[in-house]
Amino acid sequence: MAAAIVQGNVAKQQQLFSSQKQTTAHCLYVVKMFILVIVIFGICWLPYHTYFIYTHFHPSILYMKYVQHMYLGFYWLAMANAMVNPLIYYWMNAK
Repeated sequence: MAAAIVQGNVAKQQQLFSSQKQTTAHCLYVVKMFILVIVIFGICWLPYHTYFIYTHFHPSILYMKYVQHMYLGFYWLAMANAMVNPLIYYWMNAK
């Protein structure tokens, strides 16, 4: 009878450990996805903000020939972040 109680406790502990492993794996997955979203956000928005900081300190660059094209490229890259996020969620979704 004591052996049955011990075996029952061991089974409960193994089940609890398995559940903890699944929870930990899911949390790690969520953290990886969050880090990827943050990195992509930085890649998309950093050129846009860098452009405005640079033009604030060097306004003469605004009169150069292709600056408007550069601005448009940086703007499109920044706005592309809204399109990339759902793709990341779809790509990293396990279901």
